[in-house]
Amino acid sequence: MKPSNLAFLSAFGFTAAVIVFVVLFGQTMPQTAEGMAEGFETPILALEFANTRDDLAFVRAEDADALRAAFMAGQALDVWFPLAYGGLMIAVLAGLALRGRSIAWIGVLAAAIAIPADWWENAVIHRILIDPEGAPADLPALAASTFTKWFAISGAAAMFAIATFRQGWWLLALLALPCAIAWPVVALTGAPGGLAELGSLATTIFFLALPITAVWALYRSRKIA
Repeated sequence: MKPSNLAFLSAFGFTAAVIVFVVLFGQTMPQTAEGMAEGFETPILALEFANTRDDLAFVRAEDADALRAAFMAGQALDVWFPLAYGGLMIAVLAGLALRGRSIAWIGVLAAAIAIPADWWENAVIHRILIDPEGAPADLPALAASTFTKWFAISGAAAMFAIATFRQGWWLLALLALPCAIAWPVVALTGAPGGLAELGSLATTIFFLALPITAVWALYRSRKIA
């Protein structure tokens, strides 16, 4: 079997893992919270993109023990989640690179960077959750780790969009383009809640495009053969 096809096949395993984690996060991570910064609907995004002491108020409140406990439960799972979604990006991008779209190797590198960046972000969030009073001191590290992660995912999406466009798979490229653009825009505009939520949606669409790409690539390979 061609190495590219092996890479695309491995994407299905990573996709299954991502789905399992998403279901588990739905059962552990808080789905709503009072007092989040304006525009945020998702608590974990409100925490990741906290810029000020006031933005952290919803996790620092005296009655936020249950909220912090739910975050901690989700964080325990998030130790492994980067390997699932990072592996999915790497598998599909490597498949494209092995099909001759060498620019996708840059995407593989970006996807690989997202994994330790997420772990770094998790470590910062853990400190915030266990020491709410000292949380404001962690804001610079939170911003650095969060944007490193999202910029890496954005870079992977950009390389995916270029590679699939050059492959002639324009629709797949269009599915990744919003994610490639969203996170730089979020950073340039100061991470307002509404844009961060849209960036999260754009990222979801990009991740949906990855297994679709694997299916299409394997189908095309079989048809050509």
